[in-house]
Amino acid sequence: MQVPYENYRKIFRTSQRHVEREFGAVLTTSNELANRAISGTLNADDKLKSVDNMIGRVENLKRKVSSYAFIYLLLLTPNLAC
Repeated sequence: MQVPYENYRKIFRTSQRHVEREFGAVLTTSNELANRAISGTLNADDKLKSVDNMIGRVENLKRKVSSYAFIYLLLLTPNLAC
């Protein structure tokens, strides 16, 4: 049986990895979008696809973080899990 502190750390590390990965991807996409806009090689369809992709990633991250928050709540109040 794991100590609750170990569970908190494991969940925190996992959630932190997800946040870093998703925001890294969003930053990369936004930088590429900005560079292409400056160079003039960006059309309207590419803009929409890139922005939709970034929105999807952030929404997915929001869903994951919400589920981690729920798990934290369950770990903090074990009586709710019963």
